Amino acid sequence: MSERERNKAVVRRIYARIWSAGELDLVDELFSPDLAFHDPASDRTVGLPDLKALVRAWRTGLPDLREEVLDLIGEDDRVACRFRLTGTQTGPFLGRPPSGRPINIVGVDLYRFQNGRIVDFTYLEDTLGLLSQLGVMTR
Repeated sequence: MSERERNKAVVRRIYARIWSAGELDLVDELFSPDLAFHDPASDRTVGLPDLKALVRAWRTGLPDLREEVLDLIGEDDRVACRFRLTGTQTGPFLGRPPSGRPINIVGVDLYRFQNGRIVDFTYLEDTLGLLSQLGVMTR
């Protein structure tokens, strides 16, 4: 298997096992301890603890969260993924009490690998769609 295909397989595991199944131990296995995590909710680059906190927050607010890979493109040491995130807000999320509302949004994540682990991760999603579906704001 080529390095590009191995990297794409790692990204598939992230959606299936970390986001969809909540297996946080895999974060330490698949991401570098020196991870540069670019979260649009923050104006700074953050690291592994912040990524784990983000996964926990999503999985607490949407315990049935599922992420489906829609497109996966790999080139050299980089992988781009377009995904669909679905779930129901049955727990507290974004400072709001459970609403019972379903969520269905898409996003794009960008990964850069070094020595088989992710060293750079950019996380982008349809935040306006998310907030609209939660009833926080209208489009």
